[in-house]
Amino acid sequence: MVDADGEAAGMTGDTTGGELASAPDAIVSPRIRQLRDDLAASGDTALAAFWREIEASGAPLIEEIAGQADRRLVTFLWREDAAEPLATIITFDVLSGISTAGDIADRQLHRLPGTDCWYRSVVVASDLRTSYRFIPNDDLSPIVGDTDYFTRISKSVGDPLNPNRLFAPWMTFAPDWVRSDAPALDLPDAPPYRWRVKRDVPAGTLAEETFASERLGNERQIVTWTPPGYETATDDAMLLVQFDAEFVNGLFDVVLENLHAEGVVRPIVAVMVGNVDRNAELPCNAAFADFLADELVPAMRERFRIAPGPESVIVSGASYGGLAAMWAGLTRPDAFGNVLAQSGSFWWWPDPSFDIATIPAGVVPPWGWLPEQAATWAPVPTRFWMEVGTLEAQGPGPIVSLLASNRQMRDVLIAKGHDVRYREYAGGHDWFYWPELAADALMYLAPPTAH
Repeated sequence: MVDADGEAAGMTGDTTGGELASAPDAIVSPRIRQLRDDLAASGDTALAAFWREIEASGAPLIEEIAGQADRRLVTFLWREDAAEPLATIITFDVLSGISTAGDIADRQLHRLPGTDCWYRSVVVASDLRTSYRFIPNDDLSPIVGDTDYFTRISKSVGDPLNPNRLFAPWMTFAPDWVRSDAPALDLPDAPPYRWRVKRDVPAGTLAEETFASERLGNERQIVTWTPPGYETATDDAMLLVQFDAEFVNGLFDVVLENLHAEGVVRPIVAVMVGNVDRNAELPCNAAFADFLADELVPAMRERFRIAPGPESVIVSGASYGGLAAMWAGLTRPDAFGNVLAQSGSFWWWPDPSFDIATIPAGVVPPWGWLPEQAATWAPVPTRFWMEVGTLEAQGPGPIVSLLASNRQMRDVLIAKGHDVRYREYAGGHDWFYWPELAADALMYLAPPTAH
């Protein structure tokens, strides 16, 4: 257990915060301090015993902090016997949630002198759930303004010392920077997974097909899901329009199976929509919303028994998908009566004319276009469920963070008199956690009996 003051010289930051990092010249972790002392007494024998311990228990180290029951000290470990201390640089990936202040150069692991043990300690909330990864041999150039950022993070690797993986073999079409083999970090007080874990329950029916759009002049892959027993049931269902089929197919259907098995939602038919040009179609694109409302939803209504009215349709997405869902719910309430927006990119501004890497001091670029627009629009009868992670509180430079922009979007909706449910969870921008969290939203938006 680390002392409540964290050896004041060994930690930096506000001691009330949830993200304190070890200083480069200090060892905060009691176990790493013990290793340092044991090395002085018994050298390589102590180091070998330490690695046997880690192989048995798994990494990272999770240690209690005296007087802070809602915090834990997490120490990430990497094993490498490099010829020089900086031959291998390991960093936290900025999209995985956990990061320290500053740019990527501030996220290096430190080497215990004379050993093959690299480490980095961070204080986190005791109920945190997220994923992480390492980038070996990164050049440490600034992330902000890097035009080849995704190439850099595609070189990231998992944690060979952590057996708790998020491996999802269904992600065959996901881009390289979405790593399905990322190691998971589940703190002791994180709620257990309930909905995204495959159970021995009746399965729904998945079908993949190509859907052509006259409105957009393109075609895309979609995946439909019908609940077990749908073929012989007589009740009308709700329709879930879920973005990013490449990422969520294989997780959302498991969640839906479990929800139906427990009888906590109305029958739901889902259509998971693949991407053609995600960056162009999802951010507040009127043509894309019209494609959904005027082509996709009517096609699903013709094929499946969907209850009448927009109140029977949920449009759902995460990140840019959350922004797209909000846009669709606000601009096409005739088609979408319910919105599920997870970590929506409400910081977005169309066609920014600034270079984030060279913004002069005192200049604040525009951000938050949709909240700004929604503040001037008349309210709609659409119901909204919003959620965002507490790890999403940092924005690049002067750009507002996801957390702050979600709060702004929430406040605008509430001020206009909309029906809004909002929550913040102890996690980050995480494809693997969003389906689990979505279960609560679906139980609220599609209850087994009407409100």
